[in-house]
Amino acid sequence: MYQELTDLLPQIQNINGYTAAAVIERALVSFTGRHPPKELYFTVLEKAGIKLDCKVICNADASALDGATVVALITAVWRADDREELLAKCCDNGRVTGWLTRLKELDQKRIP
Repeated sequence: MYQELTDLLPQIQNINGYTAAAVIERALVSFTGRHPPKELYFTVLEKAGIKLDCKVICNADASALDGATVVALITAVWRADDREELLAKCCDNGRVTGWLTRLKELDQKRIP
């Protein structure tokens, strides 16, 4: 289900955060257009106990999260990006790579 996003892993590992953020933004818009979320990203994060705070979101460990919550993390960072360049920072520090890796794990296990 998340292959459209996880296929970005090799590509974003070899480019700077700003370029990676642009690639992820295009893929996220395309993905959410094809797979509209059942709930707004902030509702998903609140249900998962993730506070709507940039630092909390950027440091969220996705290892036990479901796919909808991981996509909500990426969406939240992207939505805040215009003010704080968070998506680029999260690309540079490897956080987005970790989130996409979690989506890949879920796909391999066939867990939505």
